[in-house]
Amino acid sequence: MNVTVAGVSPRRRIRVTRLLCVSLVTLVLVSRPAWHDLGALAVHLVTPLGILLASIGALGRLWCSSYAAGNKNAVLMTAGPYSLARHPLYVFSLIGGLGIAITTETVSIPLIFIAWFAYYYRGVIAGEERQLRAAYGALFEDYAARVPRFWPGTSGWTEPARWEIAPANFRRSLAEVVWFVVAALLLHELHDARDAVALPSLFALY
Repeated sequence: MNVTVAGVSPRRRIRVTRLLCVSLVTLVLVSRPAWHDLGALAVHLVTPLGILLASIGALGRLWCSSYAAGNKNAVLMTAGPYSLARHPLYVFSLIGGLGIAITTETVSIPLIFIAWFAYYYRGVIAGEERQLRAAYGALFEDYAARVPRFWPGTSGWTEPARWEIAPANFRRSLAEVVWFVVAALLLHELHDARDAVALPSLFALY
């Protein structure tokens, strides 16, 4: 079931995210990371950090999907990652996206990503919670009182002994999260690719 939240459907969120990715890749292609020549060792240490964060984001989203696949629109999710934060999928999306942005070896692109994420997903999360309140009433209010909205907390941790998932939904989620790591690797390789084809740099990007 595709639920429209605050006027923004999941399909539209994907389109907006892809547009942001294309814009950032274009920015990388026409610029040169100024930090690259200022401290080669420090810069090359940044790339493994970015790949690590992208991997954490991918695995975290997969963990969330193991609970949400086939269940998210049927029941109120409150266990596992959903007992740490009410929107853990977005938490791990932030971590993974930040990891991808870090592999550009710049400071400005990660900051742009964080600013965009905070602006865009703040409204998405608020809209989702309005729908959850309308659907679950006091049950959601009790959940919201115990579990943080975004920044995870461990005081309400709970985990079921068994959990049923929809394999097809989980398989699609697996295919989606792989792209976090692939994107981080490809974005880093763009630096070498643009130098190989002698693509001119219009400006230095810090």
